[in-house]
Amino acid sequence: MKGKDRQKEIEEVLGNVSRLRILKYLTRGVDSGETFSRYKLKQLTGIRSKDLDRHLRILVENEWVEEIKIDHIRKYRLN
Repeated sequence: MKGKDRQKEIEEVLGNVSRLRILKYLTRGVDSGETFSRYKLKQLTGIRSKDLDRHLRILVENEWVEEIKIDHIRKYRLN
């Protein structure tokens, strides 16, 4: 990825307080290997479900966060 493209991605991902809040909680699970469900992230961050889904989608699309599908449950962790 070119420098300007990477810079644009970083600005898009980190340019939102809600995404920063999500990343903050996901970093807490790095050492333990903990994954977080949308429900748990909603509880921790206080972000509305619709907004949380949108922010998680952006983080997953930009490969900052990994989405793990287990049956019908989706869990998230830092990539």
